[in-house]
Amino acid sequence: MKKIGITTDCVCDLPEEYFLLNDIGVIYFYITTDSGRFCDMTEVTSENIIDYLESGRKVNTHAPSVEEYISFFDSQLEKYEEIIHICVSDSISLSYRNASLAALTLKIKSARVTVVDSEHLSTGIGHLVIKAVNMRDRGKSAQNIFNELESMKKRIRTSFIAMNADYLNINGKVPKIAKDLCDTFRLHPVIVMRNGKIRIGRVYVGDYWRSCAKYVKRSLRQHGRIDKTRAFITHVGCTVSFLNKIRAEADKHCKFDELITTKASATVSSNCGKWTFGIVCVNK
Repeated sequence: MKKIGITTDCVCDLPEEYFLLNDIGVIYFYITTDSGRFCDMTEVTSENIIDYLESGRKVNTHAPSVEEYISFFDSQLEKYEEIIHICVSDSISLSYRNASLAALTLKIKSARVTVVDSEHLSTGIGHLVIKAVNMRDRGKSAQNIFNELESMKKRIRTSFIAMNADYLNINGKVPKIAKDLCDTFRLHPVIVMRNGKIRIGRVYVGDYWRSCAKYVKRSLRQHGRIDKTRAFITHVGCTVSFLNKIRAEADKHCKFDELITTKASATVSSNCGKWTFGIVCVNK
């Protein structure tokens, strides 16, 4: 039996090969459509869900149930003495609450499960997963890893720019009046995570590409404070040529050792829509 296992929600948006190479346990969210309920990543992709939404239909997203977390943790505890599970922010999902209840339900085993509220979504969670894996591989204790994640999550900068507020409105993240204003004045909202909650950080006006370039510049303007080890460009339905332009724009303002492009999960994609992308990095 291995000492420490790192597990997480699929909405951390890390590439699937990273999970396999680094022995990370993943539990999947669900998407409900008119046709039924589908497992994110294994039964539905961001491309599928965007095509579906652009046809005018709606979806609902769901965290795993308490029972599913119990089964998941039980299976992981067969392989590890302890597990650290990193969840999407408690304020935007039932993930943390369901995982915490599941851990308590395990009773005598509960001391072997540590559940972390990331206070982020998408690759904001991914940064924490990578840190946890690196510390595990260096032989750090579960308590040391937990303490570092609690500190690090305050330094992560998770934000995305969306072409419009349509999907944010459909899924209840912003009111209809905000959506209508964005449509009328060609406003492109920036979604930020602050203290675990989704907020509209600012809006850009006019041409979308110019707005995106301004967003990238602003995101990286305090480059002296940013940890240059790694950053993510996480996107929904962006073309290769568009992503290359984003990468070139980012390189103008901050040189990272690794600038990793990842696709958002279907769960994240359904809440923000096509052409959304984010620069997700960490402060020193």
